[in-house]
Amino acid sequence: MPVTNLDPESRRRKIVAVVTREGSCHIDDLAQMFQVSAMTVYRDIADLEHLQLVTLRRGEVQAAQTSLSEAAATVRLGAKSDLKHRLSDRARSYLRRGQSIMVDDSSSTVPLISNLADLCPITVATNAEFVAQRLRLQEGVKLLLLGGEYESWAEAYFGELTEASISRLQVDWLIMSVSAITDGYCYHPQENVARTKRQMIAAARQRILVADCSKFSRAALYKIGSLTDFDIVITDAQTPPEIVADMRKSGLQVDVV
Repeated sequence: MPVTNLDPESRRRKIVAVVTREGSCHIDDLAQMFQVSAMTVYRDIADLEHLQLVTLRRGEVQAAQTSLSEAAATVRLGAKSDLKHRLSDRARSYLRRGQSIMVDDSSSTVPLISNLADLCPITVATNAEFVAQRLRLQEGVKLLLLGGEYESWAEAYFGELTEASISRLQVDWLIMSVSAITDGYCYHPQENVARTKRQMIAAARQRILVADCSKFSRAALYKIGSLTDFDIVITDAQTPPEIVADMRKSGLQVDVV
């Protein structure tokens, strides 16, 4: 529905809200939505890019991922597909039939859970609606959806109810990713997400962290825990060798794919 007669500051706030909610939006669609010229939207986006609130690529505006915000699930699910498949294939090699696993709302887990036929029967606990959607119709998969307060940007559930559900479980494997890794610690921009991930770590006998090279060059606000809380770290060949060496010195098993 068109939004008209906004002053520039209000329009920019609305643009950030729309892009955060939708994950991405084309310049032309924003111009139509706010009943202004595409050139006006380009000027708005330039100001918002300067503030590191959005990014622009080929006319498509996306929510920027910063230390205080995480990109929407719709953005993350479409990114780095080939790499995520390679990382997921390695994580999958540790799983066996009849086990229980927990996966978080990380898009990195999607290739792993998209077809679990060779591991069935298997139990999967998750707080991510987009994971649950891919599991509901798979025969032989017992799905435990960890409910709570639904966050539409993440397509996942968080909060006290989610954490209480996790606290009642102990699974064989946790497979998780994080937003940032700095000085041997894992971080996320959102406090409620960080709390959920900490609870998941406590609920697993064995833990796999799936983290591509980009995670080691980012910063985020809320600490989840130490890398040494995990048994295995799976990363890619673009991760700097000195970082891989440091992880191995700390006693971690590091798989580079």
